[in-house]
Amino acid sequence: MHASSGAEMKTFFSIYGGFLFNAMSIIQDIDKGGGEIIRVEITEFKGTQYLNLRVWYTDAESGEYKPTKKGIAVKPELYQALKEAVLAAEEPLLGQPG
Repeated sequence: MHASSGAEMKTFFSIYGGFLFNAMSIIQDIDKGGGEIIRVEITEFKGTQYLNLRVWYTDAESGEYKPTKKGIAVKPELYQALKEAVLAAEEPLLGQPG
């Protein structure tokens, strides 16, 4: 998988499932194949920041990435538990200790 590196500090708005999120910082885009990426970004909604992990697709007309409803917005208080769960999944998934 290809992944872009570095954080992009841009402010723009994205609509996920009818909700408008202020996308504060794109952390990384991970190429999923088939014209899709997994975008890791910090977003804001109603004054709360979230870690947003979402699948984006390439729009056939514009060639630009657009968000899908496939993803999750993680509140700051849940971030540590999610991080620990992902690290715990490393060994069973990849055969490497997390």
